[in-house]
Amino acid sequence: MNILFAAEPNNVNNPWPMLLILVGFFAIYILMSVLPQRKRRKQMMEMMNSMTIGTEVKTIGGMLGKIVSMNEDSGVYVINVGTDEAPTYITIEKTAIYIPTPVAAPVEETAEAEEAPEAEDASEAEEKKSTLKD
Repeated sequence: MNILFAAEPNNVNNPWPMLLILVGFFAIYILMSVLPQRKRRKQMMEMMNSMTIGTEVKTIGGMLGKIVSMNEDSGVYVINVGTDEAPTYITIEKTAIYIPTPVAAPVEETAEAEEAPEAEDASEAEEKKSTLKD
């Protein structure tokens, strides 16, 4: 009987190394998954709270629209999913908004930018005429 017990290593019954490894993996899991998720949730809440009338949004159903009216108390928004000429209004809850995107300012074209391509076209036309004459 003593021969069987003598064959066992001395540290088989010591659970501390395995427990330390498990605690280490658990700590790494928390750091790698829970903390970034909190950061993402905080950013999303900031975006949701910064929405105003005129903000373009995408719903969880995939519809794109612009916020027309808001009722913060009940969390109900009215969005226009149509065009400005032919509006189509739908009423949604705040939780149905997937991504709020701020409205981009329209790009203004200058008169110089419009004239520059015409000048290039005129110079190219003159070059073609001169090559045809030769």
